[in-house]
Amino acid sequence: AIPFARWLKVAHPNPQGIVIVGAHGWAREIASALQEEGLTVRLVDMNWDHISAARMAGLKTFYGSALSEYTLENIELEGIGRLLAMTHNDEVNSLACLNFSEVFGRSQVFQLPFMEENVSERKEDSPIGRSLFGSDNHFARLERAFEGGASVRRTNLTEEFDPQDFRDMHLEKAIPLFLVTEAKQLLIFSQDSTPEPRAGHTLISLVPEEKDASTPSRAV
Repeated sequence: AIPFARWLKVAHPNPQGIVIVGAHGWAREIASALQEEGLTVRLVDMNWDHISAARMAGLKTFYGSALSEYTLENIELEGIGRLLAMTHNDEVNSLACLNFSEVFGRSQVFQLPFMEENVSERKEDSPIGRSLFGSDNHFARLERAFEGGASVRRTNLTEEFDPQDFRDMHLEKAIPLFLVTEAKQLLIFSQDSTPEPRAGHTLISLVPEEKDASTPSRAV
């Protein structure tokens, strides 16, 4: 099955789709934003309520453990080339990245950075995947942001509304998550990669709750 999955990658030399490990509420928001941009997205979770809610939202899912050989052998990966591990459990995220690196390669698996309380306890450990959304945006911080009213927004950048306009509008409090180019190439913000937004790109970001403000961003 693993060679077959690799063959699928060969059949799609530059697959832009993603597997997201974790189908909780804000993972579904992120998945919806990516799907709205025409990208293939599949959510993996062992929580049936999360899976059911994702399906009700029109998202493709796989019910099972991202750590199991069964999942690796049976999940549909056509058009998918990356993994984002976004559960609340740092160890699960690391092991999911280790499991799927067999298919996607180490450079194409990402995970949320370790939560602050775990860093000192696990000095000898390091994340398996690349640090998703930067070094400070761990699960608890993102969870607090969503609980405080933040939402995932898709913003079309133009010559008239450029990246600096976006930063000025949101007082640089927005957290950039992804860029989607005009050719529908997905660029992921991570600790070791900061894509440069420009006119023609769609910026997907986490934007704090706004009051009495207008924006060309489209909330998911």
